[in-house]
Amino acid sequence: MSISMNFTAFSNSIYENSKFIFPMVVDTAIKFGLQDQRIGRIVGGISLVACGLQLFRASGVKTDTLQSWLGTNENQDSKVNDSKKALKQLGIAAVGLSTTCFGIYNVAMGVAELITPASFYLVCHDNKPKNDIKTGHPLPRLGVVNADSGEYIEVKIDENNPLRHSKDLESLVSQGGNKFITCESKGRCFNFELKQDKAGLEAVYKSQFSLPVPSDRFYNIEGIALKNEDSKICWSHRGGIKEGEEPWTRCASIDMKTGDVGLFVEQQMEDPFAIKNRLNRAIADHAVGSKTGADYFIGTIDTEGSEGIEAVDEEPYSILYTNYQCLKRFLGEKMEALYINPEETQAVIATDNEEAGSKICKYGLESGEFSCKDVRKGEEYAIGGIAPIKIGFKFLGYKFFKGLFS
Repeated sequence: MSISMNFTAFSNSIYENSKFIFPMVVDTAIKFGLQDQRIGRIVGGISLVACGLQLFRASGVKTDTLQSWLGTNENQDSKVNDSKKALKQLGIAAVGLSTTCFGIYNVAMGVAELITPASFYLVCHDNKPKNDIKTGHPLPRLGVVNADSGEYIEVKIDENNPLRHSKDLESLVSQGGNKFITCESKGRCFNFELKQDKAGLEAVYKSQFSLPVPSDRFYNIEGIALKNEDSKICWSHRGGIKEGEEPWTRCASIDMKTGDVGLFVEQQMEDPFAIKNRLNRAIADHAVGSKTGADYFIGTIDTEGSEGIEAVDEEPYSILYTNYQCLKRFLGEKMEALYINPEETQAVIATDNEEAGSKICKYGLESGEFSCKDVRKGEEYAIGGIAPIKIGFKFLGYKFFKGLFS
């Protein structure tokens, strides 16, 4: 039996059972799409296939007509009659076929995203305009890292984009899809989208807003997180070296469209290190578990010395903790970026090891497995924030993958 006859028989079957199929498909797409966009895409793709087959069935195009249209009929005398009726039939059939193909594409992409680990992460760097001037060229503000290999590609930022002139980006969070928020240590935040053009990946500026910060005491914002389906934002001061500079976390409602931040509630946090005269970053980053809503923090202690604190001949180390419970101590690493996967089974952590550059690490919250990959040497590649890129191969593009693995 020919492909066209099989296709026609299949479309007829879908058409005859549509009253049972469509309500089930729509209900399933909504149910699973709300829980996992990848599954929603698969089910939505199936729905598109069904719609496409319905259109093809409704077009009234027969098997022999389809064969002639596709050029599979050797009998040239059976070509489609160039009449209004035939053109209308073929037009509807073409829409049906296009819809079916697009549905199949979505199913394939959804399956690919489902079975392929989300190994690519957007990261931010704490470079400053004064360092741009010192080096004579703009230093990177954003990059994408392959967590499995450590390979890195810088994200393009246009000269007129305010992100290009940002000062000390220390935190980053995903709003879903390709939308992100990154914030400077003084509380200025940028809304942006990650897009792809022929030159590679580019950050497209959307808007900016400021977080409510103290006016009468030292602060340094090193962590931001979103809660309650992105309706609440939390920002965390890392802690200082003097009395009155203890770490805190503030949370408030936020309107993502306007950037308006509501009245905040401040919670004082304990320093997990409790070591005086050391530059303790009690909160180097903050992440929220999607499954339980738990707050996770990464804290780090700097032994190189700065801000009036002398260097000591000791290894730096970091602590992953939640609800004042230490989950893991990482020796020799100054970790300042944290992401918790939706299942809360893995922490993805990145380092700011100053001149030694950066690493990206995975820690199994249940298995205890720990591994790291070197990213780039040099202080300009130190990582202050990290967020997953929840997109498929189409967005990343062939050139990006070729650059990573060539």
